Amino acid sequence: MSPLIFLHFANLFFAGMLAGIETGVHCGLGAPPKALSEQSQILLRQALVLKLRTLVPIYFVPAVASAVALTAIDGSSPGLWLRYAGLMALLIWIIIRVVRTIPINGATALRLPFSIEKLKQSLSHEEVTVLIEEASE
Repeated sequence: MSPLIFLHFANLFFAGMLAGIETGVHCGLGAPPKALSEQSQILLRQALVLKLRTLVPIYFVPAVASAVALTAIDGSSPGLWLRYAGLMALLIWIIIRVVRTIPINGATALRLPFSIEKLKQSLSHEEVTVLIEEASE
């Protein structure tokens, strides 16, 4: 396997994982957290923020690096405009994250001290049942 093909697959993998994380967070976490009490909702969001602070950069940095490398190395191929469109999409994603999401996540993480035990204790059996039912819809 040539290094260029490996780079194409790496870019596709990391960009796909990043898109999947974003889709899962924005579309998959709509209604279920709203069924929780305010404190449980905050604790759930804090847990997500803490996990995503490490998970998203693990996929984002290689996605951007491989996209830039592919655009620079394989710039004469027929799909060059698609690479530029992908780089522009990543740039827009960075701007949105820096301007909107990072300040909100910082405020969420600092609102209450995070504890998995508090989250487990604050969820009642009914809340867990509602979460499971709404997630399966």
